[in-house]
Amino acid sequence: MKFGKDLQQYKLPGWEDDYLDYKGLKYILKKLEEGVPREEVDGEFFQALEDDLEKARRPRPCWPGLSSTTARR
Repeated sequence: MKFGKDLQQYKLPGWEDDYLDYKGLKYILKKLEEGVPREEVDGEFFQALEDDLEKARRPRPCWPGLSSTTARR
């Protein structure tokens, strides 16, 4: 099984929006194979990655039994 399918399978209910958009990032990188200039792909990829990482930085409720400090490690 491929990583993208594993990732979809193991996403936690209610947290789907907090995961990186692996499929979307992979789609951007495939543009290199189609001949899109690397500079264009780099800009689009890193902007999408930064947007996804911003999701990981936002506060969210903790899992039951975890303190907020443990959850942020």
